[in-house]
Amino acid sequence: MNLSVYDLFFSTGNQDKLLDYLDHASYDEMGQVDLNHNGYHHIHHTVSKYYVANINGTYRDLYEFVINRVVHPGDKEAYADLMDPAHMKEKMEASPTKNFRHATFRYKTQVGNYRYVEQVLIGGKEFGFDKGIYRFYIFDVENQKQRELEGNDPQSARHPEVGLFSEKAFFAQGQLRLDHDRRTRYCLLAFDIEHFTLFNTWFGTEKSKALVLKVATLLKSIEHDDHIIAGYFGFDRFALLAPYDQGKIEHLYEALRSIVAEESASSGFKPGIGVYVFDERIPIVDAYDSACAAVEHAKHGANIRIAYYRPDMHIQTDEESEILTAFAKAKEHNEITFYIQPQVRLSTSAIVGGEALARWIKPDGTLISPAEFVPILEKSGFIVDLDVFIWDKVCAYLRSLVDQGIEPLPISVNVSQVDIHTLDVAAYMKGLIQKYGLSPKYLKVEITESAYAASTELIRQTVTKLREEGFMVYMDDFGSGYSSLNMLSSINVDVIKLDALFLKVEDENKQKGIHLLESVIGMAKSLGVPYIVEGVETKAQCDFLEGLGTRYVQGFCFYKAIPVERFTKLIQDEKHVDRRGIVMKTNEQFRLREFLDRNIYSDSMLNQILGPVAIYLWHGEDLDIIRFNEQFYETVGVPDFHERLRSIQRFMPPDDIPVCKAALQRAIDERANGCSVMLHFYKTDGTLSTYEMHFFYLGEQDEGHRFYGAARNVTRRAELEQQMGLITRYSSDSILFLRRIGERWAYTVVAHGMEHRIGMDAKSFEDALNDRSFFDRLQKTSYQRSIKAYATFFKDRKSVAYTIKFKNLYQQTVEFSVRIDPVEDPTSNVMGIITFREKA
Repeated sequence: MNLSVYDLFFSTGNQDKLLDYLDHASYDEMGQVDLNHNGYHHIHHTVSKYYVANINGTYRDLYEFVINRVVHPGDKEAYADLMDPAHMKEKMEASPTKNFRHATFRYKTQVGNYRYVEQVLIGGKEFGFDKGIYRFYIFDVENQKQRELEGNDPQSARHPEVGLFSEKAFFAQGQLRLDHDRRTRYCLLAFDIEHFTLFNTWFGTEKSKALVLKVATLLKSIEHDDHIIAGYFGFDRFALLAPYDQGKIEHLYEALRSIVAEESASSGFKPGIGVYVFDERIPIVDAYDSACAAVEHAKHGANIRIAYYRPDMHIQTDEESEILTAFAKAKEHNEITFYIQPQVRLSTSAIVGGEALARWIKPDGTLISPAEFVPILEKSGFIVDLDVFIWDKVCAYLRSLVDQGIEPLPISVNVSQVDIHTLDVAAYMKGLIQKYGLSPKYLKVEITESAYAASTELIRQTVTKLREEGFMVYMDDFGSGYSSLNMLSSINVDVIKLDALFLKVEDENKQKGIHLLESVIGMAKSLGVPYIVEGVETKAQCDFLEGLGTRYVQGFCFYKAIPVERFTKLIQDEKHVDRRGIVMKTNEQFRLREFLDRNIYSDSMLNQILGPVAIYLWHGEDLDIIRFNEQFYETVGVPDFHERLRSIQRFMPPDDIPVCKAALQRAIDERANGCSVMLHFYKTDGTLSTYEMHFFYLGEQDEGHRFYGAARNVTRRAELEQQMGLITRYSSDSILFLRRIGERWAYTVVAHGMEHRIGMDAKSFEDALNDRSFFDRLQKTSYQRSIKAYATFFKDRKSVAYTIKFKNLYQQTVEFSVRIDPVEDPTSNVMGIITFREKA
C-alpha cells in the first residue's frame, strides 16, 4: 500500500470504488469504530501476528491499550494523530480528502519485536457510513519501509533530508561500534519532542521540518567525534550512541530545549531523553527499545526530562518474556493439554458434565501451574492462542469418544472477553463442530461475568449467536459484580455459575459470607435459571448448599481436575453418570418483581445488599426523590430531610446542576450500565457534603423520567483530598509516609512543598526514593549519615533528625534537614513520617 494507489482513485474521480478496493485488499486487520457509542468491533483479525488487546470493550479502552502497549513508544504521537477518539471526527472532516486519512507506524508483534504497518481510516457519508462510524484497515508494510530506509546501501544509508543515519543503518553502524570497542562504556539515547503532532498542527509542516532540521544539525555537530553515531528515524524520533557522560547528556538536553524554545514559547513542547547505559553488551536494538521506554518516563518530569532506563520501565518483564517464549515452544511440543473437572449432581454424586482446564506438563512430568502462566497470557493478549488451542483439543477429544462408541457428556470451555473482541466466537465454535462432526450439545461455552459487564451489547450478540447455533452458554462467576441482575435481564444464558468463595471467609466474617451466598442463590432461584456452585471443597459446604436446595456443584469435594483418560473411564460406568444435564424446573417466566419476594429476602437483607438507594423523578428542570430506603435517609442525615425531597437541585452548588443533568441524560443513553457522578449538596449549616451517585434509568412516565439511584457519602474522603492538595500547595516542606510492604519498605509522597528545590514533581520524587536513585545524588557523607539514621530509627523506634546535601536535577547542591518520626498504628502499614525541610 502507498499513497500513489490512493491518489489514483481520487485523481480519476473513482473514490467511490476505494472502499471496495480496501475491502478486498490484503490487510491484516479490519475493524469498525463507532464514536457515537464509544464502541468498536473487529471484522477481521490475523491470529498470532500482532500483540492482542486485553480490553473491556469500549473504543477509548482499545485506543489506550494500543497506544500504551502495542504502538512503538517513538510512534505514539503519529498514532494519536490518526486514532485519538477525542479528535478523530474533526480531523477526518478537515482532511484534504474528506473522511479519509492514513499513517505509518510500528506495531508490536506477538514475538515481541516491531513491524511497520500502514493504518487506513475511512468513513462518513462520502463512503456510505453513518456519521461517527469509521472503518480501519491495517496493512503490513515492513518490507517496503525497510527498502525506503535502507536505500542502496543499508549499512551506510543516511536520511536524505537531515543527513543522519537511517534507522537500519544506525543499528548496523552502532552494533559494529559496540562489537569492536569493548573498553568504552557506551550509552544509547532515544529522544523526541512531546506533543510534536500538536506542534505540527499549530505551526504547520514547514516549521516542524525546520525544527527537526535544527535538531539534526545539532547532532551532526557532535557526530564528528569518532565515538558518536547519530540517527534519525522519521517524524521527531532521534537516537544517539555515545560514550557515557552524564554531564554531556544534561548539556545536550539544555541545547535541545533551547532549540525547541526558539521555535515555540509554549512550555507544552519539550524534548524528552531516555538513556540506556551499556553495563553489559546487549543487542543495540534491544537497548533502543529500553531507551524508548525510558523516554515515556522522562516526559513525566517537571523540568529536566531525562530518564535512565530501569528494568521495571518495560511493560513486559524478562520473566514474562521467558514464559511467553516457552509457551510458544510448549504448544509445538504438545506440552499444553487440558484436564477435566467433573460437575456433579449433589444428591447422587453423578457426573452431569465437566469443565476443560488448561494444563502445561513438561516432558519430565513437571506441572506448571496455570496461576504462573495464564495471567501472563491474559496480560499480553496471548490468551486467545491458548483458548483456541484448548477448544480444538476438547473437540478432538469429544470426537474420539464418539469414534469409540462412548456417549460424551458435555464439556464446557472458557471464553474470555479478549476472545470475543478478537474473534467471531460463535462462527469459530460452529467451524470446530463442523470440522469434527459433532453435535453442539456436547460443547458448552463459559463466559465470565466480568466480560458481560465490560461490553454488554457485544456479549449479548455473541450469546444470541451461540444459542442460535445450539450451544449452551454459562455465565461464570455470577454474583461477583454489582451488575449481575441488570445483565441477566437483557442477556439470556442457559446456566449461571456461582463461586463458593463466600463460604471460605475468616471466622469473624463467615456469617456475612453465608448470608451473601444465600442472597445470590435466592436471586438465581428467582430468575428461574439453573445454577451450579463451583469451588466446593468440603462435606460441610456440600451439606450447607444442599440445605439451600442446590442441585449441582463442582469442586474438590468430589473431584479435582483429572486427566481425560480418567474422566473417560468414569463416564463409561453409567452408575457415575446423569445424562439429564443441568436443569431447573420452572413453571412460569421470571418477572423482576419476584426479586422482592418476602419468602426469599427480608427487608433488612435487601437493604444491606442495596445500600443507600432512592427512586428519582426528573421532570422539566426539577429532580425529585419519590421513594427512598432507611439507609438513604441515614446517609443524608439532615434535620430538614423531608423538606428536601422536591427539586433537590436547589441544594446543589450552581456548577453541579448541569453536571447532574448530563449524568441523568447519560444514564438514559447508556441504560445497561447507568452513569456515575460526584455531586455536592449544601447541609443546613451551609457546608457541603459530597456524594458519589450511580443512576440507572427505569423508564418514562407521563410526568417525566424515573431513575434508580445508589448514593455513597464520600464527604470525608473529598475533604481529605482537598486538604492534602492545600498542604502540597502552601507548605514549604515535603512530607512522606514510610511504609512496610512485605519484606521491604517504601515511600509515599503526601505533600511536596520542596518541588522547586529538589527539581522533581511528587511522582518523580517518589519513584526516585523507591528505586533508590535519589540516594545516588547524596554526597558520600550525607549517604552515610542517612544509613546511620535509618538504622537508629528501626532499632530504637525513636525520632531521628539529621541533615543531608543533595545534588538536584539542576546540578545545584542544596542542604535539607530531615526528620523521621515513628508511627504506632496497628491498622496501617505506615512505620514513620518523614519531613524534608530546607535548611536555613
